[in-house]
Amino acid sequence: MGLEHFATGSGEGRGSSSEPITISMLGRTGTVLPKSPLTGDVTKNIEFAAEKMYQAEFQFRSRIPKETRLLNEDNTRELVHTAIHHPAMDEVPGIDELRKTFDASNTRHLGIKDNLGYTLGDDKDRNTLGIIVPKERHVLNGRVPLPKNLMRLARINDTLYPSVTPDHPAFGKINKITTTHETSHLMVGQQLYNVAHQWPMARLHLHLVNTLFGKKHGDALKDWYNRYDVDH
Repeated sequence: MGLEHFATGSGEGRGSSSEPITISMLGRTGTVLPKSPLTGDVTKNIEFAAEKMYQAEFQFRSRIPKETRLLNEDNTRELVHTAIHHPAMDEVPGIDELRKTFDASNTRHLGIKDNLGYTLGDDKDRNTLGIIVPKERHVLNGRVPLPKNLMRLARINDTLYPSVTPDHPAFGKINKITTTHETSHLMVGQQLYNVAHQWPMARLHLHLVNTLFGKKHGDALKDWYNRYDVDH
């Protein structure tokens, strides 16, 4: 399955800035490059970090047996809920607010669609299996408490992959590594939503995979991050 499983720009905010900022994640403090809130530009460093992460996670994901990497909708929602509320996430900045405002069973918070392109306005022509929608793009009832970002996942189908017909075992399923990738976007976004695909997200995704799927998977993802020089 291709790198389009991950949405370039998920939860990243707007544009480039020459000024690095300091951020903390799971015992490490370091700098990241944010996007500019004014221009929408992105630095080459951020684009390169994203591409390295996509490639490493593609290699990792492709080696997980198909029968264990695909989830139905109920199990996907359960996975996201477990991830957010797991005690191992207690030290993630902003997790308390996310736990208060994000409900994985609420389709307005976690939407699972047949084709994400039709839910994203100017991204109609893009095929993707996961994306985080920044808060400024929410078009929901203002009286409902919402997190900074909302998660959208797509079911695998013949729109995304012509070879996946209704009789294919993956049809209508959600990839669990796509789910943890997007959950990492969601969690990082509570601290600062415009630093996606840089080291805080990679560090958090490693932590999520290790916690939810075990050390064997965590070590495998770490190995692929190291092979592709993904900072974590």
